[in-house]
Amino acid sequence: PQVEEIRGCIEKLSEDVEQVKKQHSAILAAPNPDEKTKQELEDLTADIKKTANKVRSKLK
Repeated sequence: PQVEEIRGCIEKLSEDVEQVKKQHSAILAAPNPDEKTKQELEDLTADIKKTANKVRSKLK
C-alpha cells in the first residue's frame, strides 16, 4: 500500500515536470507572457515541492 502511494506520487511528479516544461516553453516563446501562465508555473512548482517532500518523508 505505501509502495503504491509512493509510486503514485512519483508518477504525479513526472506529470507535473512535463507540465512545467510546457509552461517554460510557452513563457520563452511569448514576447510578453501573461500573469496567468506565470502563476500556473508557480503553482506547479509549489505542487512539485510538496509532492517531493511527501515522497522524501515516506522513504525515511
